[in-house]
Amino acid sequence: MPPSSMDSPIRTVAPAQLSARARGVRSADGGYPECVAHRRVRPTPTFDVRVEPDGDRAVRAVVVGDLVAVTADAVFHALTEALTAGKPERIDVHLGEVRLLDTVGIGVLLAARNRATSHGITFRAYGAVGTARQALETAGVFGLLGG
Repeated sequence: MPPSSMDSPIRTVAPAQLSARARGVRSADGGYPECVAHRRVRPTPTFDVRVEPDGDRAVRAVVVGDLVAVTADAVFHALTEALTAGKPERIDVHLGEVRLLDTVGIGVLLAARNRATSHGITFRAYGAVGTARQALETAGVFGLLGG
């Protein structure tokens, strides 16, 4: 009795079922014709960081949009400038309007926190909701950043 397709990870595929790339077929320009049709175009991440004084010795930074690899440098720069402007005792980073947060964005928050604490400044990132909050909880840093 031949093994079923469920029993074996190897299955036989007729050559006609293979893609042009797998068969080695190239277009006139030397590329693979179906590759262009399968490319996924991602939208450019959008973000904004608003930094404003919050009382005499505190700064509030509101991050809006996507805190991801593409925007990380600019967000880190804005947060570190907020740390040095006016020598605050505390910086609060509001994440309630962050739509997307990846591991690089989490790293930015942790780096900003480390820089703040090394200068004796209290750092708190709060208000994350949805997938941003889930990313912080999954990474195990939600409480560390101040929740």
